[in-house]
Amino acid sequence: MGVGSYGIDQMLLKYERYGQPLRPDVVVLGIYPHDYDRTRLSFYSYSKPIFRRDGKTGQYVLENVPVPPPKEVYASLKNSLNSTGSYAWVFVKNRVRKLLSTLPGNNGYYEETDRLVESLLARLKADLDKTGTKLLVVHISPGHAFENSEALSRGKSAPQTAHLRALYEKLKIPYVDLLEALPQGRPLETIYKEYYIHRPDGSVGHFTPRGNAEVAKIIAEALKQKGMMKNGG
Repeated sequence: MGVGSYGIDQMLLKYERYGQPLRPDVVVLGIYPHDYDRTRLSFYSYSKPIFRRDGKTGQYVLENVPVPPPKEVYASLKNSLNSTGSYAWVFVKNRVRKLLSTLPGNNGYYEETDRLVESLLARLKADLDKTGTKLLVVHISPGHAFENSEALSRGKSAPQTAHLRALYEKLKIPYVDLLEALPQGRPLETIYKEYYIHRPDGSVGHFTPRGNAEVAKIIAEALKQKGMMKNGG
């Protein structure tokens, strides 16, 4: 059920609408470090739902639903930005504006994002606990983290990764961190060059088929070790 560019908020909403009726035995939730930041945005590539904290109750309330269609968002952005130009250019400028407004380093950014993400993960965990459904989080590593040992060290200490890891542990959610799991018995050079897609522009994308296969092995082993497979499968 993975969708590119989703925040943790959208993952939760999609599970509640489409995953929950399937009554799964296990939910494997893949979280990319940038998903932490996306959860605070009302716009990422396109307009999206967002949970905002009610100042009076302290509860998170879902807003920006139903999500307005692109043409309506475009008209609103064009007015607010007092700009003319192409559809794509206005969207790019708004995306940059949104990201700049929530850059880590702004007062309380991590504190508020932690509260929101914790609320969402706790909501998912509580729902799964009611039906005895097991939850495993897979912390997905960006490909550039495996370029060399220095990059791996930076990846492990990245703020989003550190905050997410702390939340998994606080909520007692079992997780697999691919920053730790992938290098076990696998050379960094192989992971970087063969497990991730390298685009013509030099950027590093998602997993290759081989990378997906290796991650699937790691997930299967984790499910087995944590007793999440039926009959210890």
